[in-house]
Amino acid sequence: MRNARKLFGVAAAVAAVAIAAPLPTVAGAGASQSLETFTNEPGCCLFFPDPCTGQQVVGYTLDSGWVRTTETTNGGSHVRGHTETTAELYSSDLPPWDPEFEGLGPLVGTWTLITNFEGEVGPGGQGTDGFVSTGDLVYPGGGRSHLQMTFRIVFTADGPPKLFLVKSVCGG
Repeated sequence: MRNARKLFGVAAAVAAVAIAAPLPTVAGAGASQSLETFTNEPGCCLFFPDPCTGQQVVGYTLDSGWVRTTETTNGGSHVRGHTETTAELYSSDLPPWDPEFEGLGPLVGTWTLITNFEGEVGPGGQGTDGFVSTGDLVYPGGGRSHLQMTFRIVFTADGPPKLFLVKSVCGG
């Protein structure tokens, strides 16, 4: 379960809009379903340009939420979830996974966001993942911006992704 959450966590993250909807009927007879809930658990790292200032930021998340997983009898799976997250963002020119990363720069602000995510993998290994995150970034001086991030990937079992989309928008 933890790996499923991290896979869809941003990366970051994690996000379809149908949060409270019942599981789709693709589960069928014999499918196994599970629900994981978590509170204030360290999540994934973030690395993106703040769409409101253009400054490159990095941070780690603290997540609360749920992940619902359905494993189908034909070898496929469907994951849907929702997180409420807080992340302190710092300036950085390099992502934390880069060997030349030397630590976090000055505090840029605190982003409080909600993420809805969803992913599906077919029995042959092809699939889709995606999320939508939205929330307020509060800067140390008291200023505030609203950020929205969207991520989508459509992947094949043995080749490059058919679609890889990351878009962030500043809501002012």
